[in-house]
Amino acid sequence: MVPTLDLSGALNTDADITITVNSDGTINVNGSQTGDDEANVAGITKIIGNVLASITLVGPDLDNVWILDGLNSGSLANSATTISFEDVQNLSGGSQKDTFVIDENGAITGDLDAQAGILAVDLTMGPLTI
Repeated sequence: MVPTLDLSGALNTDADITITVNSDGTINVNGSQTGDDEANVAGITKIIGNVLASITLVGPDLDNVWILDGLNSGSLANSATTISFEDVQNLSGGSQKDTFVIDENGAITGDLDAQAGILAVDLTMGPLTI
């Protein structure tokens, strides 16, 4: 079973939740209404957000590769961890290089922010039909 942080419950509707990934791969959760707020949680490799909440995933101060392959869904990978996510509306990078790869199905409804780091964007488009 994949170690998952699930914030999809009804109590998190309208919540403003921030999930911060630390440089060692652990995560901190703040703002949940379901008792999921914790610090330095290890081993999480999947985050299920909430389509009716405002959820921000903050990357660590490492070189990060963010892949958006669906609406508010994709993955965050760096030297410490790889975490997949869904129903996460805002992505925020760390202080190093953040590369955002957005494929033909990828989209974000909130903010995409490289913070103080270096921003790189790769738009990976599918076949072009005319």
